[in-house]
Amino acid sequence: MLLLVLLSILPLWSGEKTTSLGTGLGVGVYPSEGGNTLSSYSFSYVNRVKVLWVDFILDGSYRRAGEYNEYGVLLGAGFSADLWQRVRLGLQIGPRFKMVTDDSGVFWYYDKEGMPQKVSRALDVFAYSPVAYHASCDVLLGPVTVDLFYDIETKYRFASWENIKDLIKPDWDNGKFGVAVLYQWK
Repeated sequence: MLLLVLLSILPLWSGEKTTSLGTGLGVGVYPSEGGNTLSSYSFSYVNRVKVLWVDFILDGSYRRAGEYNEYGVLLGAGFSADLWQRVRLGLQIGPRFKMVTDDSGVFWYYDKEGMPQKVSRALDVFAYSPVAYHASCDVLLGPVTVDLFYDIETKYRFASWENIKDLIKPDWDNGKFGVAVLYQWK
């Protein structure tokens, strides 16, 4: 524990930047979709806050999946470390709230079997949202950061909280590679 505390405050004495706030736009590709249709891509607005080694992410995304519009929000927390003041490696975990809407405007969520269900309570969207991992490698270019990332959902849903072991069962069929460009506010 003492080692973690020392490693956390070491950047204060070394003159390294200890906090940052980034905001930007990104695009992700779902390899499982084949990469040749619009449903293979998602578009996102990303906000990230880093304090010492703790990293928070708020990633809102949209994609057109067949005849549906899919909206998602990843709200995560994790750790990141700057290497050589030019590269940042990070791993965050948190719920990915997902809803789809058809052209008539009816909202749906995915249940734990992955089947769409009509939204009757906002709590259902939370309860059946998967927990996701967001792994990132950032290239720090002054005030601009290029974020290369991989998002992967797990089999865990809050509705079945007793299945905590599902947090380590990624849904490899639905991973997403992506790139985002963020502006770092001082």
